[in-house]
Amino acid sequence: MKRRTLLKTWSLSALALIQTAHAATKTIASSCAAPTGTATPFYRASELAMGGLQSHWLPRAHAFAQTASALQQTLQTTPADLPAQRAAWVRCMLAWEQLAAVPAGALLERRSVRTLDFWPTRTAQVQALAQVAKDASAEVLAARVRAAGVGAKGLPALEWLLWPQATQPGAQALAAAISSEVSAEAGTLLQAYQTATQAPDSGSVDEAQAWTDYGEWFTQCMGSLDQLRLKKMRVNTRGKDSTIWVRGLSGQTAAAWQAQWESIANFLAGDPAGNCAPSNDAAARCFTDLLRSRGHLAPATQLAQQLATTRLAVHAARPQAPSSVLRAQNSIAALHTLASDMGARLFDFSQGFTDADGD
Repeated sequence: MKRRTLLKTWSLSALALIQTAHAATKTIASSCAAPTGTATPFYRASELAMGGLQSHWLPRAHAFAQTASALQQTLQTTPADLPAQRAAWVRCMLAWEQLAAVPAGALLERRSVRTLDFWPTRTAQVQALAQVAKDASAEVLAARVRAAGVGAKGLPALEWLLWPQATQPGAQALAAAISSEVSAEAGTLLQAYQTATQAPDSGSVDEAQAWTDYGEWFTQCMGSLDQLRLKKMRVNTRGKDSTIWVRGLSGQTAAAWQAQWESIANFLAGDPAGNCAPSNDAAARCFTDLLRSRGHLAPATQLAQQLATTRLAVHAARPQAPSSVLRAQNSIAALHTLASDMGARLFDFSQGFTDADGD
């Protein structure tokens, strides 16, 4: 894996949740940035990287840490309130989908996607831990959870425990123990991104490395489009003992697709209107800013149009309507082809192995 020196140097009741998941998806056009046909100042690679860290990853790391902490507290303090526990899990899951949609920095270095989101969950392993949880002390259970494989932990395991296994002996205690690990990892990720967004000494910034880092982030974004289309939007028969659709046990499959999509769109085109993280209007925040700053106004407009088309398709997709899923997949593929061509042709961003590849 290539070095990421720049990152080391800078070292949401169910209806309400659905409304929250859709609130930030009303438009792709950003009120924080100039229209796509308007040129912007020339951004150095370090400005693009810092703008991305500050406007994309840091706010999402904050949201994930807050919702993971709230999930842990809910599971530990209200063991009889299953609706509240499920609601807390959904909020945490949606925040995670937003953060992990374009993995970079600490997410990659810590292999957090595999640690927190191994899916399909290994139900036999989770059941074995639940048997331990029936009689074990909190300390013993925590140790067993730490020693368990990633297939028995993380958000998918929690989903299985809070839906089909919610009334089984040991499920509540095990869910609380797993949530502690999720919350701890969320806090570590937040600290890492806070460190990464500390302004470096101007003399210590390697612009060539910053450009390499930004190119790798773009490659990860393209890989995430493929992951959404080819893995998340397909039936996974390996999950037949739990669910064949990602987030299917909780009925949040479409919401998860949309959360991941919106984060990818944010990386490419900036925050939705009214949800602007940075305060500096001159800051670079997204790939479209890079296009405009280099004078590529027509490609920026073309990208915005395809993003709007794909957004409609993704938001219309439902797992019970195969034709709607196919339309979304085809539109995502068209976006991938368009954006990756821009990256390669205009900026020489190579498309290689990404964190979305593999199992």
